[in-house]
Amino acid sequence: MTKENTPALTAVTTSPRRQELLRRIFPGVVFIPPQYSEKKRRHSFTPVLLSLYHAYQKLKSAGKQADTAVAFDTIVYRDFRIYSKPETAGDVREILRALKNKTHKVVTGIAIKKKRRVYFSCAVTKVTFKDLSRTEIRDYAESSLWPGKAGGYGIQDIGNDLIKEYKGDYFNVMGVPLYLLRSLK
Repeated sequence: MTKENTPALTAVTTSPRRQELLRRIFPGVVFIPPQYSEKKRRHSFTPVLLSLYHAYQKLKSAGKQADTAVAFDTIVYRDFRIYSKPETAGDVREILRALKNKTHKVVTGIAIKKKRRVYFSCAVTKVTFKDLSRTEIRDYAESSLWPGKAGGYGIQDIGNDLIKEYKGDYFNVMGVPLYLLRSLK
């Protein structure tokens, strides 16, 4: 690929939600899948540092393919307990029971490569769930909305019905804190 053909931004993500948001503000963005598994967790890190670590490891997947690249990692946590992407409906039920009627945090770590420099940032949003009933928890866990989402929910879909309130960047909960990305334009 020559310099003339190099995209303005390469995003290291396979998340459909991130791709949709990034296409809105960066026409011509190119997506590549990360060559890193978030399951390689560093338990000694705080959730914020862990999100930055994962974002950086994903960013390295871009290698020298792009002058400007970005990678993200979103973590849901409460009292330093991390709620990862659930693998089963049972996992979703467990997460929702733990978070119902409580406030948790959603942090998205961002690693940005501009030419040969790497910059880091993160956003934290506080989310409070409603006092969910057993039926609400069961119905959501039986839906097809939770796979691939940190904490097992998405603010942009019916998962919003789980939420009483949030403080911070709505788009951060979707995995792309848009206000932090404006500096790339």
